[in-house]
Amino acid sequence: VRKVNDEITQCRLPIHEACIHNPPAEVIAALIKEYRGGVEKEDLNGMLPLHRACINGASLDVVTRLIHACPDALTAKDKWGKTPRDCLTVGCNEDSDLVAALEKTPTHYAARIAEQRLQNTLERKFTTMIKHIKKDAKSQQNASDAIIKKLKEKVCKMEEIIKQHNAKEQSLREENTNIKAESIKVLDELHDELLSENTK
Repeated sequence: VRKVNDEITQCRLPIHEACIHNPPAEVIAALIKEYRGGVEKEDLNGMLPLHRACINGASLDVVTRLIHACPDALTAKDKWGKTPRDCLTVGCNEDSDLVAALEKTPTHYAARIAEQRLQNTLERKFTTMIKHIKKDAKSQQNASDAIIKKLKEKVCKMEEIIKQHNAKEQSLREENTNIKAESIKVLDELHDELLSENTK
């Protein structure tokens, strides 16, 4: 707000002031993000930020960002009845790309914005879905890994039991062999004794 002799001569938001000084598009983007409603506010001359941008030679990027933030600004008129398109002529800025951008209807931009929002929504949902799928796949993989680990542990345990059983069987076989050998030896000795008795 600017005053001269206690009378308000200007009433502009930061985005109006920025558009007067032909700022980089990043500055406008930051101002729109900070206060989106600013693109719809008029100054004391009935000018929106888009009017100020057009009359002061703003770039196509700046103008496009302002239009996307407020498509209805295309048909808005200042206190002299001028639209942003008219302000291009006042500012001697008849760039063909700017003219083309400003001669499209608010409906055209609204449709494009709606399409872009839909695309962004679909991309977010798709990204979320992919994350859930990956998370589920990881959970299933972890569950499978846990089952495989348990099976391996059981197999190792069974192998150990079989190994112990085989060791016992081997020990029993060796023991039976020793008993058999001892029995044969005793029988042989008994046989020899009997023969010796018979020969006397």
